This record gives sequence, structure tokens and C-alpha cells, in this order.
Amino acid sequence: MESRPGQAAPPTFRRAVAGILVVSIIIGWVLGPTVPANGFVLLFAAIVMGTAFFGRAFALPGAAALLIALRGDLVIALALSGVVLLVGERVTHLRHRVGRFVQRSFTDRLTGLFNYDFLQAQVRYEIDRVRRYGGSCSILVLDLDHFKKFNDTHGHQAGNLLLRAMADTVREEKRDSDFAARFGGEEFVVLVPADADDAVRLAERLRRAVAAIELPQLGPDGRVTVSIGVSSFPEQATNASELFERADQALYVAKGSGRNRTIVYPNTQVVQRAPGARGTRASA
Repeated sequence: MESRPGQAAPPTFRRAVAGILVVSIIIGWVLGPTVPANGFVLLFAAIVMGTAFFGRAFALPGAAALLIALRGDLVIALALSGVVLLVGERVTHLRHRVGRFVQRSFTDRLTGLFNYDFLQAQVRYEIDRVRRYGGSCSILVLDLDHFKKFNDTHGHQAGNLLLRAMADTVREEKRDSDFAARFGGEEFVVLVPADADDAVRLAERLRRAVAAIELPQLGPDGRVTVSIGVSSFPEQATNASELFERADQALYVAKGSGRNRTIVYPNTQVVQRAPGARGTRASA
């Protein structure tokens, strides 16, 4: 389910374009000896178009084809091959730069997960899918416990290391069909294309995995914990805004009842209670 904006053209389309261009090159090659002008124009146009679409990967064989086809006039062959290689190099370079720019526009720079804006779009997409085809979708809102205290004690660099470790844990534990994002600060969200039962199983797996994170700042006996709120559409919400609100309310209960637990909206029953948990809400 996890889509990527700016993703390359689908393989089928790319193969079709490559096939058309190859056929054009072959026809141009065949026509060259009998109808030199038309054959050369078709050959050169197909190579330039292929290079503009595929970049360096198409420029190399295209330049070789020109060198062979125009071997009778080496100066023109070298000049045109150089043009093709230059175009291929620039297309590839620009594509990489655009790709990096697009990547930064929808990912969180610190953790590499998707950012809040793209998360919102993905949740709306998933809700539309459920409305059209049925089923359920759920979100998990995860909040690191006592993160401010950790930051104040060990510094922001250590806090960033913890956030990256948290993101890596989410990335490793979620399924390919799940969608993970950094919601902001020490909060993360996982969108699950399934009902609350599946979401809770993932939440508990994540909660245990976070408790197993090891950082030098924690010491041999230290650990970090996470509180999780869960809500589902259409069972507990009618739109994306309500889905986030319900999950946040469940997270508030998880924090207020002692942290290190999963709460499913609208229940206040703790899915997993931490040993020695206190029943008062404190600052995150």
C-alpha cells in the first residue's frame, strides 16, 4: 500500500516506450542505405527521444548505433554521438536532483519516514479505498514516554539518536502494507489497512520492540518505552480528522494510566499494563 510520489514510470510503460524506440532505430537503420535522409532522421530522432526518456542507460547504446550507422563520415558520427552522450548525462543528473528534491518534500529529514503532510494524504486515500471497497483501516499514534526528560538529561543529539532508533524500529516491525510516518516531535503514526485487532497486534509488537532499544545513554539497565493509541475507520470515525482525534484520545488515556501500554478507542481497558505502572498522567 505504501506509495511513493514521483515514482518512476511503470515498468510496462517503460518497456513499451523502449520497444517503440528500438523498432524506430531498426527501421531507420534499414532505411538508411535506400532512403538516407528519412532513415537518418528517424534513427537520430528515436535515439534522442530514448535518451531524453531513459537518460544515460539509453545514450550509450544509442551513441554506438550512430557510430556504426555513420561510420562512413566519422566526424559527423563523433559529433552526434557526443551530443547524445551529453544529453543522456544531463538527463540522468537532473533526474537524480529532482528525485532528491521530491524525496525531501514528503519525508522527514531526521528519521527518513514519511512526513505529516504526506501522511494526511495517505490516510485520506486509504479511507476512500475503504468507502469504495469495504473493510477497515486503523491508525496507531505512538508517543515516546518521558522524551523531554531524556532530551534534557542527555542533550538533543542523543534525543535525535533515540528518534532515529525509534523510526528504525517502526520500519523493521511494520508490514510492507503498513504506512509509517513521523507525526511531529516524538510522535509517530502507523496506518494499517486492517481492523483494530490487527492494529493492536502490531502495536504490541512495536511496544515490545521499542522497549528493547539499546542506547549508550540508557545504561545497561535502562530502557525506553512508548504509549500507543489506536482507532479504526469506519468503526470509530467517519473521516480522517475524527480518526486522528480518536487515536489521540486513546493515546491520552495510555499516557494518563501509566504509559508503556496500548489503548484502543473508545475503550479505556489497557491492552498491556506495565509492571508497577502509576495511575496518574505526567508530562511526556
